[in-house]
Amino acid sequence: MIDVLHNLTASGTVPGMQDDIGMRVPRDIPGNLRYRKKILDAAFADPEIAKELWIACKRSLLFFVNTFVWTFDPRNTQGFGKEHPQIPFCSYPFQDETLWTLQHAIGNEDVGIEKSRDMGASWMCLLAFDHRWRFTDLQSFLIVSRIEDLVDKTGEPDCLFWKLDFIERWLPPFIKPRYARQKLTKVNIDNGSTITGASTTSETSRGGRKTSILFDEFAAVQDGHAMLSSSRDSTNSRIFNSTVKGQNAFYDIMQRVKNKITLHWSRHPKKALGIVNDENGRPTSPWYELQKERAAHPAEIAQELDIDYLGSDFVFFDADLLQTYAMKHVRKPVCQGEIEFERDSGQPTVWTEQRGGRLSIWTHFDQVGRPPTGEYVVGCDISSGTGSSNSCASIVNAETAEKVAEFVCPNSMPHEFANAVAAICSWFGDAYLVWEQNGPGRLFGMQIDKIGYTNIYYRETNEESRRRKMNKQLIPGWWSSKAGKLAMVGSYRKALANDDIVNPSRMAINECRNYVYTTGGTVEHSRSKNLIDPSGAAENHGDRVIADALAFFLAIEKRAPEDPDDAVFDREMPVSCFAARQKNARRNRMQEASW
Repeated sequence: MIDVLHNLTASGTVPGMQDDIGMRVPRDIPGNLRYRKKILDAAFADPEIAKELWIACKRSLLFFVNTFVWTFDPRNTQGFGKEHPQIPFCSYPFQDETLWTLQHAIGNEDVGIEKSRDMGASWMCLLAFDHRWRFTDLQSFLIVSRIEDLVDKTGEPDCLFWKLDFIERWLPPFIKPRYARQKLTKVNIDNGSTITGASTTSETSRGGRKTSILFDEFAAVQDGHAMLSSSRDSTNSRIFNSTVKGQNAFYDIMQRVKNKITLHWSRHPKKALGIVNDENGRPTSPWYELQKERAAHPAEIAQELDIDYLGSDFVFFDADLLQTYAMKHVRKPVCQGEIEFERDSGQPTVWTEQRGGRLSIWTHFDQVGRPPTGEYVVGCDISSGTGSSNSCASIVNAETAEKVAEFVCPNSMPHEFANAVAAICSWFGDAYLVWEQNGPGRLFGMQIDKIGYTNIYYRETNEESRRRKMNKQLIPGWWSSKAGKLAMVGSYRKALANDDIVNPSRMAINECRNYVYTTGGTVEHSRSKNLIDPSGAAENHGDRVIADALAFFLAIEKRAPEDPDDAVFDREMPVSCFAARQKNARRNRMQEASW
C-alpha cells in the first residue's frame, strides 16, 4: 500500500474504531482533496494499487467514504459551481461513530437513529447499504420512506435513490461494479447484491427476506406499528432513522432498541460553535438561536432540532396552565373500590372499598354509605375491551361542576362496561348519561337500551333531515365528528383555563398534556407509554379526557345559565347540542317579545 496510507494518527471513541484504517484519512477539506489526488494518481498509474484500494474500501466503510465519496448540498456556494455544488464527504467525529456502528450492525441487529435535522443521517444510512451492496456478495436491502417519490423519482435530489446514483456517478472506475438500474431497483451484476425501494404500507416487506431494511423518517409514516410487525421476521437488521414527531411507532421502537444513536445538533462542529447552556441548562449556540428566530412555532424546534418527542407535537392544552390547575385542584381520591350490580338490570347491590379499585371517589358518602344527594351527569368513552386502551366513565356533580368519581377499565367488553356504568348511574341518583357513540360506543348503547336505562342524552338527526323538514328523530349518544370533537375538547380546555370546573384526577389532567393538533385539523391524543396508568391499559389513549369533556359539557348544559353568554361552552359548543338549541330558542323568544 502506498505511503499516504501510513504515518497518520488514528482516533475514535467507539471500541475498535481506532484501528479502522478510515480513521487515518485527513478530514479538513484542503488536506482531504490533496490526499484524494495522491490516491487517484497512484491508482491510475498502477493497477495493483487500484486493487489494494478496492480491498481497503471493502474492509473499511470509513476509508471508502472519506477517500472516494462525494456528497451534494445545493446550499453550498464553495463547490465546483452553484448549480451542482459537490463536496468531498469528510465525516465529522459523530459521523465516524455512526458509520462505524452501522457497518457492524447491518445484518445483525436493529439500529435506531433519533436526530436533529441536517445531520447527514440519511446519507450515512445509504452509504452503509451501498458499501455492503458494492463489496459483499448476495446482499439484499430494502429502502422505505413515507411515499414512493421520496424513495425514487427521476431528477429529484431529495429522494433516496438519487443520492445512491450521485454516489455512483462520482466514484473512480476501479471502485464501480457492473450494475443494472431500474426504478426502485439497483442490482450489482458482479456479486448479485440488490437494493430495492418501497413506500410505507402495513404490508411493507411482509413475506420477503432482507439483509437489512432502512425506514427513513419513520416518525412520519401512518402505519408505523403495522410496519414494525410486518418487518420483524423479514430481517435481523432494521434501521429506523427519523427526526421526532410526537409519541408514535418511532417513539415506541426507540424505547426498546438496544443499539440507539442520538444525533443532536450540538454534536455538529459548525452548529455548536459558541455553545453554552441557557438558564434552563439546555445547550444553545448562535446558530441555534438563529434557527429559533426563523421557526414558525416552538414545536418546529422541538421536532427538527431538540429531539423532543412530546414538544414536537403541537400541543392542544397549555402545559403551564395544566401545571397551575393541577397544583390547585388535583388530590388523592377519598377512596377506591368496586361496585357490584345485577347483571341483567344493572342495578347496584354492594359497594366494596378496595385499594386500586376501578372506581375512584373524590366525595364523602352520606350516613347510609351512598353518594350525597345531588344531580349528577356521567360521560363515557368506550374501548373495545381488549386491554389496549381504557373504557372510562367520568361522574360530575352538575350543580357544582366538580368531578366526584371516575370508573376506568381496560378489559371490559362494551356490553359489560355498559352494565357497570348503568349501576354507577343508578347509584348516583339516576345520573344523566352520555357516551361517544362511534365504534364500540354503538354496542355500549345497545346494551344500555337493553337494560332499560332511560336518563340518557339524545342528539337530533343530521342537518340534511332538518333542511328537508323531515320529522326530527332523536338518537342516543354523542357522535364524534372531526369538528364536533375539536369543539368538545376545545370547550373542555376553555373550562379548565377559566377555572370553571374542578377535576381532581391526576391521571385525567396528565392525559391532557398529550393532546395535540393534527395535520387534518382536529385534535387527537398522542399515545404515550411513559404515563404509568394504574388501570392496567397497555397504552394510554387519552380516554379520560373525552369522558371528562362529555361529562362537564352535560353538567354545564344542566345548569342552563340565564344568560347564555355566561355558559362555559358557549362559543365552542356543537351546533346540534341541547345547549345550543336552548340558546337559539331563548334568542327567538326575546326577538318575538321585542315586537
